[in-house]
Amino acid sequence: MHRDWFLQGANVFVELYADRIEVIGPGSLPKGVTLTDLGHKSLRRNPLVADLLHRIDFIEKAGTGIRRIRDGAKAVDCPEPEFEADSFVTVTFRPNPEVRQAAGGELAAIPEVTGQATDQATGEVAGEVAGQVTDQVTGQVTEQVTEQVAGQVTEQVAGQVRLLQALSGEMSRQSLQEALGLKHRNHFNQIYLIPALQAGLVEMTIPGKPRSSKQRYRLTPAGSEVLKRIEEGQ
Repeated sequence: MHRDWFLQGANVFVELYADRIEVIGPGSLPKGVTLTDLGHKSLRRNPLVADLLHRIDFIEKAGTGIRRIRDGAKAVDCPEPEFEADSFVTVTFRPNPEVRQAAGGELAAIPEVTGQATDQATGEVAGEVAGQVTDQVTGQVTEQVTEQVAGQVTEQVAGQVRLLQALSGEMSRQSLQEALGLKHRNHFNQIYLIPALQAGLVEMTIPGKPRSSKQRYRLTPAGSEVLKRIEEGQ
């Protein structure tokens, strides 16, 4: 109901971490809505979908969703959910501190990144790269990249590395796709572009208009740092 359907090929993601759950929806907030408005003001991005869901009693009246989320977290003594918005809207849920503490080692730190995992992920990058990225790049981007490489070596990890290496300056989607030698747009979006956008490694030059014909993509500072560490490890 709330997602931006103009951002083609993008899906809603639910990501599980040792200390949180992140729900990530494609598209920025509707025009005229800010983070401070959430829970106080409501603007239906897709009114036809909203009306249909209301008629079948799937949703309540407009504007109650954020408040219900916050109330639900409070009811089980969890921290208030955190909201972020750029090219995607991310909601982060954290567990009840007492429950997390009782779980002990099961919710311990992220596993150490190994050279073997990195080699499997990229097929090209030297084994020390992931460790260097973990040591040098701080914040959420590092945590996401590290967990992906260490926890489950996926095609998306290798795709993000290839995308960073192919991106030069500001490039269109088609130029990036051609640089990577990829023919299928949906495959490029799902495996390469969208994961890199979500990880904060790549950003849009016109985030408010995802489908603009003038849309280009470029490395973020975090993406440049990751690429630097990768190149140093080769």
